[in-house]
Amino acid sequence: MDTTMVANLNPGDGDKPIEIKVIRKWLSYGKKAECCYIFLDKSGDAIEACGCLGDKGYFDSIIRMDGCYSVSNYVCDNANTFFVTVPHKTKIKLGRAAKFEEIRDDGFPVYYFNFLAYGQLGARLDNHKTLTDYIGGVENVYEVVRTQGNAILKLKLENLSGTMIETTFWDEAANSFDKEAIEALPSPVIVAITSMKVTQYLGNLQLTATPASYIYINPTIPEAAAMAAEFVERHNQNPVLKIKYQKSKDVQVEKKRNRFPLVDLLSQNPNRYAGAQFTCKASLVSIDASKGWFYKACHECCKKLQKRGNTLACEDHDQVAKPNNLFFITAYIADETAQAKIVFFDAAARMLFQTDCNTLIDHHGYTDPYTLPAPLTILIGQPKIIQF
Repeated sequence: MDTTMVANLNPGDGDKPIEIKVIRKWLSYGKKAECCYIFLDKSGDAIEACGCLGDKGYFDSIIRMDGCYSVSNYVCDNANTFFVTVPHKTKIKLGRAAKFEEIRDDGFPVYYFNFLAYGQLGARLDNHKTLTDYIGGVENVYEVVRTQGNAILKLKLENLSGTMIETTFWDEAANSFDKEAIEALPSPVIVAITSMKVTQYLGNLQLTATPASYIYINPTIPEAAAMAAEFVERHNQNPVLKIKYQKSKDVQVEKKRNRFPLVDLLSQNPNRYAGAQFTCKASLVSIDASKGWFYKACHECCKKLQKRGNTLACEDHDQVAKPNNLFFITAYIADETAQAKIVFFDAAARMLFQTDCNTLIDHHGYTDPYTLPAPLTILIGQPKIIQF
């Protein structure tokens, strides 16, 4: 019998066999729970196929992952309009009448992806109609977190422009992910992920897994090879720092965690290490008071107060009778390799200078924000271990 290709299928078709490879499978839940698959033909075209969840045992007995089949006696219908995994107008509906005859794996592609660039993700924010495939280099694999019976895995991926994005996977994907194996692979490790939702957290785009999501490690595709080569060239010129994100309970160990010369830190892309803490042994070179060394803050939220007539007001908590004075110190530190600008916010400045801002102002009379108090200058030239 003549066969047809996946690209030629339309709703109402199904009278001709198709030769396909099964490259993904998952279970969808909701109003209509189904066993779902991605079928890929030799031309590289993909289509979603679904059968009743109640027939899962039957389908498991005749369909295996990575198996190649001639499929007949199926039905074609309009593709889903929600959680779309592949851009095909048609989907295959499978029932017990469908026949799967195993054939040789001869010329079938291994993967199917429909990657979206980072700059295009915003158009799909909270739009769950079309799911997203994405590719990037692994920057960090966080420890699996277990909460209320759920396992949560987060990966941070970097694209070729240096932009980072966090991805979140749940339960089965989180539990089966081998963090140690990934960390043992030579860098760079390229990851392709499929069928993700584009979400947002604290203003940053994120990718969140769905039941259809898959993680592919170093897939043998041109996009991954090109990305790896680009990362290798960059990293040879500027090696990536080996970072420990987990804090140590041992104070002495914590003082040395992520200790790097300033010259090495200043040569890095800061987006790569967002959320990481570093330590250095450096001396305070100078303090820049041109923008003030303290500010008047709201007692409730610590936001900077603004003038409103003859009073000071917080944008959230209205007029404030007596402001709270908080440190905001811009300084320069230096080690044997380089000099760097650093900002000490109130808690860090209190620890460093062993005094609080209100004491300097209310009890010692240092009311001019542009004139440095003597207690802040006596540490200049003294080496300190600083964590930032």
